Amino acid sequence: MILKKPKKGFLFVITIFLILTYMMLSISVWVKALEASERAYSELYKESNVELAIDQLTPAKVANVSDMVMTRAVFRINDLAKEHALRGGPAENEYYYINKSVYEYLINGSPSASNFYDEYEPESEGNSSLGGWASTLNASLLAIGVYIDNFEIYNFTFEQENYKTLNYSFRMDLSMRDTSGATSLVRTYEVSNKIPVTGIVDPAMARESGETGDTIYRQFFFWDEYLNKNNLAPKRLDNIDAGQGWFYGPVVTVTEAVGIDDDLKRRYIVAGTYDEIRSLGYEDMLMFGAFILTNEPGEGTECDPTHINEEDTFMAIRYEGVTCGSVSFDSDTLISHPFVVAPGFDITATEDTLCMDVVENEIKKCVLIIANTAPWNVQSDVERKLVTPSESTGIFGIEKLRDYMMCGYYTQDENAPSYFQRLLTDPYTRSGEAMGVETFIIGEYADPSIYERLDRIDRKMFEEAIRDEFIRGMPGCRDYSACSNDETPTGRFGLNESSITNYTLGAIDCGAGADCGG
Repeated sequence: MILKKPKKGFLFVITIFLILTYMMLSISVWVKALEASERAYSELYKESNVELAIDQLTPAKVANVSDMVMTRAVFRINDLAKEHALRGGPAENEYYYINKSVYEYLINGSPSASNFYDEYEPESEGNSSLGGWASTLNASLLAIGVYIDNFEIYNFTFEQENYKTLNYSFRMDLSMRDTSGATSLVRTYEVSNKIPVTGIVDPAMARESGETGDTIYRQFFFWDEYLNKNNLAPKRLDNIDAGQGWFYGPVVTVTEAVGIDDDLKRRYIVAGTYDEIRSLGYEDMLMFGAFILTNEPGEGTECDPTHINEEDTFMAIRYEGVTCGSVSFDSDTLISHPFVVAPGFDITATEDTLCMDVVENEIKKCVLIIANTAPWNVQSDVERKLVTPSESTGIFGIEKLRDYMMCGYYTQDENAPSYFQRLLTDPYTRSGEAMGVETFIIGEYADPSIYERLDRIDRKMFEEAIRDEFIRGMPGCRDYSACSNDETPTGRFGLNESSITNYTLGAIDCGAGADCGG
């Protein structure tokens, strides 16, 4: 018997083929889907890298980097200006070249030689600029397949806000892209901040002093209380009835005076009654620099007109109404120590007289005593010990003035140059008005052979404004001996008449009052 093949065999083959074809198609679609998925993931990864990189550059971080770069730019331009003044801009923009120099340093660390009066060309410091920062950042980004394709700084401003503050602002565009060029992101940053002038070395003083001798490096420091010159004026602590000469120094009571080393006594003023001071003994009395008598000599004292001992002649006691009998004194025996008679004066009750006694290294109270008859005149004319209280006699507190000067503070003056103007050529011919600042110059670095005959205000000293008077109680002029010695190491402190008036120092200058010598 012949068996017949089933008719459905062909359909089965077709079915199997279709199934296989479907399976192959499914596999292909899956592979394509997988490829597509991988490709999408790769693009997403690249896009995430770009976003991750640019999101790390927060406004706060950019501001921090910018502030570091700008601060260094200001200090670097200032350093250059100590020897190479910047050019003054046109009348409508005096500070054009200052702005240009700082901007160029910010961008690429290379200020142009044309910015400087002497055409000086500074070395490039690209790594310290924002351009250098962007280049370094770019090198790091390439490791994750991202790069900076646009970096731009614009709308730059740099100004002096007030006498002690500078400010700046600019916009920065930063664009990043992945290396395939498929993804790009852009950020715009608004950057602004302030830079204090405090602590910066005065470029005008360094430059001007370096042209004549040793360079004077003085940093800008300010104290609000000293910005008003009225606060620096000498303070009259008490009037005097009589006296001779003048002297500045720490004040000690008789009890304190006993404990001072002999070789230091010449620096001190002893305050006490006539009898208290006499109790020191004649030899010790001779060692001290000056005296404040807190009662009238002879008051409450037994007086024997038949015997005047050396202690009495030391004080050269002969005042109208306070004489010891009718005894006259031999002028050859008078001791020419400065002293004043100020009944009731109490150093412990005075204010604004605290000072640092550099020899004893402790805080004391200091005063300047002035009688308008000099010791060398009294020595030849006893009657001249009697003084009439006037503007130029008395006991003065001058510690604010000395602190201002010795600590190197700056004060405001509309006729003085501002910080910006001190960067420019001919700084002391410029006036900064509300931003103008000035300072006194004193110290061994200010060579007396060059500066002593000039006004101690910096803007006048370098313009050779000859001083008219020395100022009593100031460095180099603490007593007649120092003030008459033209070899004082720090130089004598002198000002001209306009400066004396400006700082209200008429009561302690060496004009119509006691002669300072020299």
